Amino acid sequence: PVALFKGRQALGCEPLQALWKTANAKALSRFDSLTRTLGLRVYAVDGSWLNLPHAQALVDAFGRPSAASGKTPMPQLLLVTMDLVNLGWFTDLRLGRCNHSELALAREMTDSLGKGDLVLGDRLFFQTSWIAALVRRGVEALLRAAKNRITSLTAESIVAVERQRRGGGVIDCEVELKVATDHHGKPTSLLPLRYIEITINGETYCFL
Repeated sequence: PVALFKGRQALGCEPLQALWKTANAKALSRFDSLTRTLGLRVYAVDGSWLNLPHAQALVDAFGRPSAASGKTPMPQLLLVTMDLVNLGWFTDLRLGRCNHSELALAREMTDSLGKGDLVLGDRLFFQTSWIAALVRRGVEALLRAAKNRITSLTAESIVAVERQRRGGGVIDCEVELKVATDHHGKPTSLLPLRYIEITINGETYCFL
């Protein structure tokens, strides 16, 4: 990792980005039919934190996480990828410091998506402005959400969800998400979405 990092510092990112762009173009043209489900090209965004060897260059570039045990932690980088689900191919990625925003890096990558694309995101990728920006560009989205995200819906939508919860089984209803609110907490911008809750073996999975 140290040698790779120093090579990237010396050469810059442009040669790697040019190579990746060429590889992406070939992959998408050759396997386009495999990337699609129900006519939509399916992407997933996700991130992970990777430990690196102890080296000052890596500490300076990526930082160290906070130490809870009193020991000095290893340098750690944040890696966020956007990959084509059906190919297992990273179409884009971002590296960041260990305390960087995972969602901010994902937003930067998904800015390239538009009509005909479907993006999958996990619970950490919940941000109303990002969801609204995807929808405005015609991107389809399937986002897993924490159960308490129901509080981001309008009062009428919460009532509709609670009514279905009392009935048991799968919850599936149209809702409105509060994208923006005024200083009184009243919604100033709403986004219509489909809300789904499924309980499997006692664990509840929520999707927007």
